Parts: sequence; structure tokens; C-alpha cells
Amino acid sequence: IVGDNTARASGVIASAGGAGIWTKVATQDITTNTATIDFTTLSTDYKDFKLIGSGIKADSNSVHLYVRVAVAGSFITSGTDYQSGTGGWDIANDGMAGWGDDTNSRFRMSAGYNNATIGNSTGYASRFEFTIADVHDTTLWKYANWESCFTMNAPAAQNTDTQGSVGFGSYGSGATAAVDGLRFYFSSGDVAEGNFILYGRSVT
Repeated sequence: IVGDNTARASGVIASAGGAGIWTKVATQDITTNTATIDFTTLSTDYKDFKLIGSGIKADSNSVHLYVRVAVAGSFITSGTDYQSGTGGWDIANDGMAGWGDDTNSRFRMSAGYNNATIGNSTGYASRFEFTIADVHDTTLWKYANWESCFTMNAPAAQNTDTQGSVGFGSYGSGATAAVDGLRFYFSSGDVAEGNFILYGRSVT
């Protein structure tokens, strides 16, 4: 079906996505150690943004998944600007527990149950989806939600088990400036490999 597409000699080009459609904005494929994965342009063509990471390998053991935002081109590292809450399901103990912090320097997307950390043994990896809304608004805090999946290194009794986490948070604590960048990184060490895709969602 090509009703709303544009034809040209080399083939058919899909038309631009309408309101509510997630559009791929940028991609980064990491194959060598990289400290941070930065997306420094959040176009005003989009209201909300989603960052998806897959096949992510840490070069250090026992780490967490972190995200920071940028304002006016500078990533915010203040220890009081972020709020995070994450709940994780531990398949070994067949239970769920949570972690939260209302004054921190980043969003934490992992480790709800037993404060579990991510391992980097052979075959271990992690993935996540992080969504943040209303990034260009200058009157509201910026609200985010996420989900992640990883193989644990700690606690030791579960160091071969997988944990799934879901969470939410806000950037603000009194600040309502527009957000214009996203940074993914581990709590320590580098990103050894992974694929990262940024999507934007328009409402017009």
C-alpha cells in the first residue's frame, strides 16, 4: 500500500510520520570503550524523546545504568536535581522490591531488588528503554519513565540470574528550563559495546 507515499525513480519513499508517531532521530553503534553516549540535539520538531539501548556490554563489573539530561548544552550533574524510583523483579527469589532517591545527580534505571548490579561476564549484557516528556517546555519539570533488563553480578547468590526493572523519575527540583540533550553511561567504567537509538515524537 503506497497511498501516502512519494514515488521516485529509485523506489518509493514513505511519507513523514504524523502526530503521535515515533521517528528515528539518531543512532550510535559502540564497538570500543566509550565513557558516555551523548545525544546533544533534541529537535524542537518533537515533544517527547525515547532512547533505546540494546546489546549493551560494560567494561567494568557491578555497575548501574544511568541517564543525565543537558540544559543549554551542559549536562546537569547537581546532586539535588533528579528523582528516581525503580522496582525490580528477582527471578531467583521470585519477588519484587524497589529503590528510590529524591535528591540525586542522575536517573538510575537498574537495581530494584536487592540493589542488584550488572555483570560483565561472558554473555552478560543489558538493554533499556528511557522516555522523557515535554523536553522543550519551560514551565514544567521533566518527567521520565524507563524499563531495563540485565544479568546480575551481585548479590553473589544471584550472579547468573536476570533481573527486569521498571522505573520513573523527574528532573527539576525547582528548575523548569528546557532539556536539550541526553547522556547514557554506567556508574563506573566505560560502555564496551552497544547500540543506541534516539526517537522523537511529534504531536502536530
